[in-house]
Amino acid sequence: MQQSYEAYYANGVLTWLGKHHPIGPARVKVTLVEEGISPAGRRHPSPRIAGKGETRGELIEPIAEEQDWDGLN
Repeated sequence: MQQSYEAYYANGVLTWLGKHHPIGPARVKVTLVEEGISPAGRRHPSPRIAGKGETRGELIEPIAEEQDWDGLN
């Protein structure tokens, strides 16, 4: 059975973060997460589409009548 626990490793010392289950000898899998580095940066829309969007109908009210909604029937 696999269980996941979070810990911080620095200078040869493993410090558990949050709850953890005491373990004896065990096989472990380690995933390193570098501090301060985001795996995926913030995405931005292409400048080629700037100003090409439009609003149809009201922002508060739906554009279609409620009886026309397939999801409600």
